[in-house]
Amino acid sequence: MKRAKAALIWLLTALLLCSCAVRETEIAPEPEGFTPALGRDTAGNVTIYGDIADFPALLEAFEDFRAHYPEIEMRYVKLDDYKSAVVSALDGENAPDIYFVHGWMRGQQRYRTVFDHAENLADPALSISLESIRSRLLTYDGEEISAVPVLSSAYGMLVNESLFEKYGVSVPESFDALKEVCKELEAQGVSSPLCGYTGAGNGSAFYIAAYARLCGLVSGDERAIEELNALSAEGGERLRAVFERVEELGEVLDLASSESIMDNHTAVIERFFEGSTPMMIAAADTVAATRLYPAPDFGYAFYPLPVSDKDAVFLDLAAVSLAVNKESGSLKLANEFVRFLTSENELLKLAERSALIPVTVDRPESGIYAPFAAIPDRRSVTPEDVNITEEVSLQLRVLAQRVGLGVMTVDEAVGAYGKVIT
Repeated sequence: MKRAKAALIWLLTALLLCSCAVRETEIAPEPEGFTPALGRDTAGNVTIYGDIADFPALLEAFEDFRAHYPEIEMRYVKLDDYKSAVVSALDGENAPDIYFVHGWMRGQQRYRTVFDHAENLADPALSISLESIRSRLLTYDGEEISAVPVLSSAYGMLVNESLFEKYGVSVPESFDALKEVCKELEAQGVSSPLCGYTGAGNGSAFYIAAYARLCGLVSGDERAIEELNALSAEGGERLRAVFERVEELGEVLDLASSESIMDNHTAVIERFFEGSTPMMIAAADTVAATRLYPAPDFGYAFYPLPVSDKDAVFLDLAAVSLAVNKESGSLKLANEFVRFLTSENELLKLAERSALIPVTVDRPESGIYAPFAAIPDRRSVTPEDVNITEEVSLQLRVLAQRVGLGVMTVDEAVGAYGKVIT
């Protein structure tokens, strides 16, 4: 009898432990899915206007959405000269139902139409799951949100982790550490520790460094931002520390080798995949395209570019943000598609298909972007934290390149700010 009781107690204990284990497994959160709000037989057409030439990930999302609404037709149109074309389209007869919005459009009269036509996506009646998106990427106009980010990007550097392991050095997290790592690698026979595209455009290594440095310096400083946006002499002085860092970068970067990198996309990838360059400055859209190439015989990942004095900063960029035209003839369908695409599960799928960074609260802890997951929120900055105008970016792009290449001094760049014809 005692043995039977003991066996029964043992069995109950075992079942209890198993039950606890099951409950622990069930507690692990799963990405939230999408529950349709309209009838399956809902029919209509939804057109999205954007500025990305080839966007297969969005087309796949269309098909996933049509699995819920098979009678709906979805169409994506890439507009040439998007900045002016989208304004004309919204005021014309062929207005889109959904359209791309960029952060630099905010606060500028020429883009007022873009925001005047936008639905308030924070309206509780729409049930859009904004809580699944990193709050820093959401820009509120009072209590309204005119556009929601669905993909994130970043500036940083491709790192050949196999070379770092071979030479026994650590990936730098500050600018001083970057300089020391370059010296150490050179001492071990590496001729070009750090390279990047040095031509014109947003993908220039000098612009990437300058923009990251600027955001880290003036984030939350309203007076500095006001002076920069005024293109004033005071704004030029605000850029002195930025230009000084770019000048230093020009001394660290292998300019001779970088001059042969003819674009910020294909040429950057092909040079990096040769396997002899430990660090290559790049943007995440370039990193995303590496999956289109045969895998190299070395391990690599994308890291923040350490241009700050202490600790690298994650410059969190909204790569694609969507607005809904509140005057759309398919308004319910357009809102429903945005609600679908911003569910956590669909955001993760869109990022995976695009090979970009998801906008979800939890950043990926594995894969090529894993180094960014380790950066705490206090070291994350978004363009919305800075809110500089498009013209500031254009001025910075031109002047940073000239300083980096050594054709303009820091003093000359400070004095020229606001006067460069862009």
